Amino acid sequence: MRSGRVAEALERDRRMQKPGYRRVFVRRAGAEPQRVGRALLGDVEDAARGQRGRDESGHANAQRWVRDSSQPFRKPAAQTSRRQLAFSLSPLLLVVMAGVVVFATRGLPDRLAPAARTAAAFSGTDVNPARAICFDGPQLPPTGCRFGASPGAQDYDVLVWGDSHADAVTPGVVTWAAARGLSVREAARGGCPPLVGVRAVAPRRGEIPGCRGVAPILLQEIADNPALKVIILAARWPIYADPKVVYDPDSPPISLQDARRTSTAAYPLGQALGRTLDAIAATHTRARILIVGPVPELTFNPPDCLAQALVLGRGEQACRGAPAALPLVRARGAEAEIRKALGLHPGVMAVFPSERLCTASSCLTARGPTLLYFDDDHLSAAGARMLLPGWLDEAFSGPGFPASRR
Repeated sequence: MRSGRVAEALERDRRMQKPGYRRVFVRRAGAEPQRVGRALLGDVEDAARGQRGRDESGHANAQRWVRDSSQPFRKPAAQTSRRQLAFSLSPLLLVVMAGVVVFATRGLPDRLAPAARTAAAFSGTDVNPARAICFDGPQLPPTGCRFGASPGAQDYDVLVWGDSHADAVTPGVVTWAAARGLSVREAARGGCPPLVGVRAVAPRRGEIPGCRGVAPILLQEIADNPALKVIILAARWPIYADPKVVYDPDSPPISLQDARRTSTAAYPLGQALGRTLDAIAATHTRARILIVGPVPELTFNPPDCLAQALVLGRGEQACRGAPAALPLVRARGAEAEIRKALGLHPGVMAVFPSERLCTASSCLTARGPTLLYFDDDHLSAAGARMLLPGWLDEAFSGPGFPASRR
């Protein structure tokens, strides 16, 4: 009888005290220890039912045998308590918490050298001082955002119209205007080009809300403001010009569509800009118009680059110039579209920053101790104050325009 043989084998094995044999048997069985144990325990229990009195000890031995046989496999899990689990995970938790602290403090700034802290703090912070009021709001402020004039003033001398790049150049325009006793009005919204009658459509988001409503407001202001002397149109033009080169995943191209039609076909930037210049002319304003072309979009963030160079003890010279190949290719398409519009509007002027900041191989990111960018594509406030006055002087140096008082 098979159950009797099993019971005898169990008793013999108990007397021989060979735990190693039991372990080898279970491993050679080619099955999970618990399943093998349950099968053997069933055979032992069958024998015990027939010979309950004689084999009571054999049944107990079989239970111990099954327990001992599977113990090497169950022991690690059985001994893993919550306390041991917490102890084993504690090093990982410490690393995670340290990472959170470093992220929250932007890299343990107190341990950086003063120059490195200054460069790190510069990134994303040297922006238009009025950005929170004039740009970050949910809609275009109908009043305020006047520089050199009372907050409630209805007229102004200079209008800066555009997207975040217009907001970035405003400090430089204000510096230039203040030297001539002129007031400035900023009208800038993120992702909204200074164009009339277009839909600005972002991937996966659809039409950017609020953009189409800006142009009618500003055209009316232009028509109602006889004191207006200068209109500056500034934008991140390549993003609206169907760029062939895209290397900033956070800023995908924004397609332009003709808002006067139901078609969703692309509306070329040159045509949209030409329509805008026609609409401004239709207000009969005597203001002069200047288009600030594309600011070179770099392949790295100069403030971050400089901070890392200072921390690692590397030369900072590599951070003071960026490779020009990709920025120039990206700018050229938009510049060509702007020139198409200029060809039909000879009285409109333009300045192209790429011609002043870039050679064929490199684009300036700093001038002396001044970083010209606060990220990879926006002029810093310090950079705008350094560059824009000279560019505007070149554009408006003719007779009949207020000269600098300084």
